Amino acid sequence: MSVVMVVEVGVVLALALAAASVMAAEYSVVDYGARAGGRADATGAFLAAWAAACGDGGERPVMRVPAGTFLVGRAYFRGPCRSAGGVVLAIDGTVVAPPAVGHASWVTFHYAPGLAIRGGTLDGNGHAFWACKAAAGRRCPPGTTVICFKYSKPVICFSFEFACNLIEFGV
Repeated sequence: MSVVMVVEVGVVLALALAAASVMAAEYSVVDYGARAGGRADATGAFLAAWAAACGDGGERPVMRVPAGTFLVGRAYFRGPCRSAGGVVLAIDGTVVAPPAVGHASWVTFHYAPGLAIRGGTLDGNGHAFWACKAAAGRRCPPGTTVICFKYSKPVICFSFEFACNLIEFGV
């Protein structure tokens, strides 16, 4: 093996190690017990994954929701988080609310400045509510707010969609 080849291999290994050391830590909801399929309540797993990501003082830790449908009841994600850059919520699938969340917020982020939400769908399960609103002359119960941000400025949201409900930005 020539000296040049040994140096090249050494440089490649050094670059790989450097890249691995700066990669953000990921906390998958599946690692905390969530199961795709949309039938089993994954609220506890989501809260546990958030607590781990929020407690990570590294650079932009990621809370990962993999492909699939995950049923999540009312969830209150509280900070402040240790990472100066905030947490990234990366959704590759769909997070769906149970049929009856009520008129309160379904998902709330409180004291989560720098939060970035990327990809996926948040389905507030508001089909019945909007059908009621579409039928003229009916009294409908108040709808559920899909997501609420309180004391969490700035929040960055991109490449994801809300299905059938409302968004609320609090002070």
